Amino acid sequence: MMRTEVASAQQTLNRLSALATSLLALSRIDAQSAAQSARGSATVDELSTELADAADRGRLRVGSGDAQIDFAVDLAPSTRAVAISPHDFGRLCDNLVNNALAARPESGRIELALRARPGGRRY
Repeated sequence: MMRTEVASAQQTLNRLSALATSLLALSRIDAQSAAQSARGSATVDELSTELADAADRGRLRVGSGDAQIDFAVDLAPSTRAVAISPHDFGRLCDNLVNNALAARPESGRIELALRARPGGRRY
């Protein structure tokens, strides 16, 4: 019984640690974006490539597990720039995938998507 409680506490600690690390990374990205808003920009094509790469990185983390990580891009290619660098977008996607993997049961599906918002705004 004690071993079960210790194992459960360890699992909870690992999840909380991963969440804190993700929040810290997102906070750093937000601070960098505020300080250097002109620095980062990307096109839909660049974001699409980074989204696919983030899905691949997540698949590597899962290994041969039962979780599936897919991605979808529901936008036409565009040269219009958005205010985020491909690197920062990739880090955001990685954090989302890591959080989803930590919160999921042993199997499941995680889908990353890049699509237009209702009302016509993109991303």
